[in-house]
Amino acid sequence: SPSYLRALRNRDGVVDKFVMKNGKYVLSDIYLENLSILKPSFQEEVLLVNLSKGLLSGGITIVKSIQDELGINNVVTLKGPSFAVEVMEHADTLLTLGYTTKQQYESINKIVKNTSIHLDCTTDIRGVEVLSVLKNIYALVIGVVDAKHNSSNTRFMILTKAFSEIRILLR
Repeated sequence: SPSYLRALRNRDGVVDKFVMKNGKYVLSDIYLENLSILKPSFQEEVLLVNLSKGLLSGGITIVKSIQDELGINNVVTLKGPSFAVEVMEHADTLLTLGYTTKQQYESINKIVKNTSIHLDCTTDIRGVEVLSVLKNIYALVIGVVDAKHNSSNTRFMILTKAFSEIRILLR
């Protein structure tokens, strides 16, 4: 594994986040409060990559809160249906990168080049943030359906409804 990738473990020894430090890039999924403490150690041109999923009060995205509360506009979002253990084992993984500038895109693309991580890219950061939350909700519902009913018909009914909801939200 690359020398700039470090897995951090929680008190139980379970990997719960990854931090990449490669020159001026910092990738992390730590909470906003801790970013305030770390901000003085960031290089001026730091690129923050939000890996956390969730919406804050009022539907504010994590990226927007970082931009507003820390005054750092060089923030992208990287989301996908992935499991950390599979990423560590180099399983092919597709992630969606939400970015605003060509330089941000090129920086992240350079980091993941020649790895098992593949990127789907968009400049719709808010869309990536919102849909990543919805994906988790749908995954939970599908998990319950699979556990309780093991029914392909029910699974595809839920998926069809989920796709309909997404179409409405994208309007």
